[in-house]
Amino acid sequence: MKYQDQKELFSLLHKAVKDAGPKNIADYLDKSYPTLMGELNPIDDRHKLGLMTFFEILEKVDNQLVLEWITTYFNYILVRKPEVNATHENAARLMIRAGKEFGDISRAFLEVTDELSEGGETITSNEWKKLDRELNEAIQVFYQLRELYEDN
Repeated sequence: MKYQDQKELFSLLHKAVKDAGPKNIADYLDKSYPTLMGELNPIDDRHKLGLMTFFEILEKVDNQLVLEWITTYFNYILVRKPEVNATHENAARLMIRAGKEFGDISRAFLEVTDELSEGGETITSNEWKKLDRELNEAIQVFYQLRELYEDN
């Protein structure tokens, strides 16, 4: 990992800890506040943050930005797996919803990439957000269906 990438990751982790209350996180980790902040300092690489400590921090802070950074670095995407209480009684409804959600993402993509539209094939930031939202909803339904049928 390049130094600049390491610095960026530690900056995100440092911010997440500061936002979550660094003294509480330090107490949880059974570390002193200065030790924890030294390990998270994005500029000073003399301190090392252990893997288990890293995971413990992720469990206690809002880790979405950190996880998004990691997945992007390794060329993956981050999708939160939904909590599912699916039953066979609503399987048909889930299938219908899955079809609708995947249709919605397809339609949204066609709308924003239409050559004849105002922006041509340019996708704006707001359009990307809409596509992300639509795709996330479709993936959520897929995982609900998957969990329903994996349990049997």
